Order: sequence, then structure tokens, then C-alpha cells
Amino acid sequence: MSSISPQQLAGVVAEALAAINGATTGEELKLVRTRFVADGSPISVINSTLRDVPADEKAEAGKIVGQARGEINQAFAAREAGILQAEEHARLMTESVD
Repeated sequence: MSSISPQQLAGVVAEALAAINGATTGEELKLVRTRFVADGSPISVINSTLRDVPADEKAEAGKIVGQARGEINQAFAAREAGILQAEEHARLMTESVD
């Protein structure tokens, strides 16, 4: 592939997963979303380059970018659910003590 390599995507995914897994609060996760999931994130920028990929490479490039984006989004959603659950549990424990 000319402009999108699996190695490049692997690096983006690894960096995003490390940040996602390193987030311990909802606030930290919001920062991670901005940096690695939202518009302007590395995966979003790579996705936008698909329009420049030659037609005969576009399907494969789209597939690997989609897989990378899916992996990041899935990890983010799982981490978000875990953090929200932990924060809710902590809030309920504080309220029950009061």
C-alpha cells in the first residue's frame, strides 16, 4: 500500500490503547477521546487519506483502517464502561456512608 501501512496503523493503535488503558477517571478518558478517537485524531487523519489511495489498493486500505479504528473504539467503549461503573460505585459508597 502506498500511503497507509499496517505498521503505521499498529503504532497508532498501540499508542491509543496505552492511553485508553492508562485512563483512570472519566475526565482522563475525555482527554483520551479528544486525542485518539475524535476528529483530528491520528486514526481520523489516516482515515481521511483513504481518498488518496489508488483505486486498486483502496479496499484493502479501508479494511485495515476500519479494523484499527474498530479496535480503538472497542477498547475505548470497554474502558469507558469500566470507569463509569467504578465511579458510580464509589459515588454510591460515599452516599451510603453519609
